[in-house]
Amino acid sequence: MSDGARHVFVATQLGIKDIDAYGHIWYGNYMKFFARAVCAFLGPATVRRVEHLKYKKSIAWGAADSRIESYLVARPTSTTALVYQRWCVGDSDDNALCLCLVELGPHAASDVPVMEGSTRLDRKGPKLAMAVKNLQTGAVKPPGEGGPPIGRLVARRTIFADMLPSGARHLQLVDVMDLFEQSRSEVVGGQPGLKAFLAAGLTLVVGQIDELVLADAGAELDELALGDAQLRCEVTLLRETVGRRCFEFEQRLSKPSGAEVAKVRVLMCCVDPAKGELSAVPDSYWAQWNATLGEFGTD
Repeated sequence: MSDGARHVFVATQLGIKDIDAYGHIWYGNYMKFFARAVCAFLGPATVRRVEHLKYKKSIAWGAADSRIESYLVARPTSTTALVYQRWCVGDSDDNALCLCLVELGPHAASDVPVMEGSTRLDRKGPKLAMAVKNLQTGAVKPPGEGGPPIGRLVARRTIFADMLPSGARHLQLVDVMDLFEQSRSEVVGGQPGLKAFLAAGLTLVVGQIDELVLADAGAELDELALGDAQLRCEVTLLRETVGRRCFEFEQRLSKPSGAEVAKVRVLMCCVDPAKGELSAVPDSYWAQWNATLGEFGTD
């Protein structure tokens, strides 16, 4: 359903493979559906850069009236578009927000107008320009702002053939997000560490990602032997905030040659599901995290 610069995509085909251990859509799969909505809006297109993706409220499997609204913000070049998106469920506020840069295919729509920044997203909602600005100003700050990083961990990740599109040699965006999560989870003790948090009545969730970029020069994997490709993933804990309730990371994925494949900044939060609020990471867990990270700048 479209009215020029605005398009509504009904988020159907949510399957069990899209769901995480908490019974909600895994945060990396949000991007899959945002990308589908872009293609439904503009025709053949590829997400090249996720400027910002904010998770405000989890979307449970089977949610009624689940839809993604897309708005054309700008056309930086003749072959790219900047798109702002809202994933809404029922009459509630936005469950997730996304601002991404997409590359348009040869048969993509060229007559879709750019929406005026003064246009309201809905009757009571913010104006488009303000909605975009709010998403931009709430981003995880890059390194160097707010003091030195806390520590760094380097993980090795293997690339398998089923992680690449048929006939292609580039990782898919959702698989890059999966590799980043696998590596970041090692900071908290991997799956045993996550299970220990659940047993303690706490969960660790991703609240936001910023500047998720697939590097053109580094993403090509032709020279790597699949199944034996050990990519290097740097996981840097930049800072903790709100009394050890929120944690800001920067991650980089690179080939053995040093060429960058992808990078991202991530906000991870500790939540008490029973209370529905943020909770501080206990001292014992925080000590384990710091021991795992080691000193900043070492492998």
